Amino acid sequence: MGRRQLKPGDRVSFTSHDERCKPFTQEGIVKHYVYPHFHPSGYIEVVDNSGDIILYGNADKDSIKKTK
Repeated sequence: MGRRQLKPGDRVSFTSHDERCKPFTQEGIVKHYVYPHFHPSGYIEVVDNSGDIILYGNADKDSIKKTK
C-alpha cells in the first residue's frame, strides 16, 4: 500500500481499550497528520468533537481507518 492520505478534518475510527482491557471502537477527527514523521506510517493526532486529544502517535494503517 502506498502513501496514506489523511487530512485534518477527516473522521476516523480505531480500536481502543477500556479500563478492563476490553476493545471497543473509538471515533474521532484528525487534527494533525504528518507523513512520514518518525515512523513509515506517519504521525497523527485525533481529537473528539470538543477538540480534546483522544489519540496520538503512529498512524498504523491496520489500526486507524477513515470513515464517512
